[in-house]
Amino acid sequence: MTRMLPESGTKYSCEFHVSEERVIRFGEFSGDLNPIHISREEAKSYGFARPVAHGAILLAELSRIIGTEMPGHGALWSDLQVQFKNPVFLGDKVRIELEVLQSSIAAGMVKLGINIFKGKDIVLSGSCRVTCLEKLPRRYPMVNLKEQVAVVTGGSRGLGLAITKRLLKEGIKVAMLSRNLSEDAVTVLKEYQNNEVAHFAVDITKREDVGNVLEQVFRQIGHVSIVVHAASAPVSETPLNMGLYDTLDLHWQVYVHGLLNIVIPTIGHMKEIKYGRIITIGTSFMFGVPQKHMTAYITAKNALWGLTKSLSIELAPFGITANMISPSMMVTDLTSKVSNQAKLAEARKNPSGRLVEPEEVAEMVAFLCGEGGAFVNGTNIPVTGGLV
Repeated sequence: MTRMLPESGTKYSCEFHVSEERVIRFGEFSGDLNPIHISREEAKSYGFARPVAHGAILLAELSRIIGTEMPGHGALWSDLQVQFKNPVFLGDKVRIELEVLQSSIAAGMVKLGINIFKGKDIVLSGSCRVTCLEKLPRRYPMVNLKEQVAVVTGGSRGLGLAITKRLLKEGIKVAMLSRNLSEDAVTVLKEYQNNEVAHFAVDITKREDVGNVLEQVFRQIGHVSIVVHAASAPVSETPLNMGLYDTLDLHWQVYVHGLLNIVIPTIGHMKEIKYGRIITIGTSFMFGVPQKHMTAYITAKNALWGLTKSLSIELAPFGITANMISPSMMVTDLTSKVSNQAKLAEARKNPSGRLVEPEEVAEMVAFLCGEGGAFVNGTNIPVTGGLV
């Protein structure tokens, strides 16, 4: 937000008492203990009836006014030209008058005319230029993660369940969204209270059904500030034939529509609390040369990445981040049809000599949800052991 500056012609005035206490304290502070400022006898010896106040006391009061009242906080002198017309004595009261002669928002500068009066006599006149600094934006205060609610799609099995467990460990409440409830997820549900984690059966491609489920989540657990989109359509090799249309449409519905069906109803709360995390799961197949016969899967994942990137730009001003995590091959239900030989080959070509564990991806999700992830936005993070 651009700082507002006083307009040309704006005037300011105030009274200022040059008290004995001020003079003594200024002398002690500045080291200017010239007796003419504090001793009546010494002042008389120079032809003055009373001690002459330090001229810099008036400048100090001008500095106070400029820094706290006109223009105010963030204002710094950049140029000062003054003439002392008449002396100010200990105990005098003066009137300080300022007028804005020039004001430039573009340059962040105002020029002030200065006149200081003692009665009708001018004791100081001049002008100054003041640079008006604008505060740099700072990050929003970090929320308490233990008060946050996450929706994890595909959260009842495989990678989604690993993410659910990791977020629960962080103290985050979790709503698992999936078509079915796995036995492993039932075990997790038994370990926690129903206001900490719950499963909601839903087809995330059905917008109305998702909306109804989210209303249940809001009532049972709370408003959502974290969305982790780990759900996936079945992954299989599909050659370039007429069947590709249906396969691509299914992946598109799950990845793109599925995310939008959850994000759109939840971003209002994220904007309100100035915190939100949208985390999507990609694939290492998006990097480098794509694998053959995976057109539908890779195309839809890249569309999800485009959506993630767009969300990151649109929502960033509200303290909301959107990132993708792209792991290499894992052992989950999704890869159950991949042969042992293929998995071994994948592990051997990986610089780390193994496959990634779902729990390692879940750790990255937890990091992005926390304070360390506050300025990580619009990125596709490979969790691949150095494969890409």
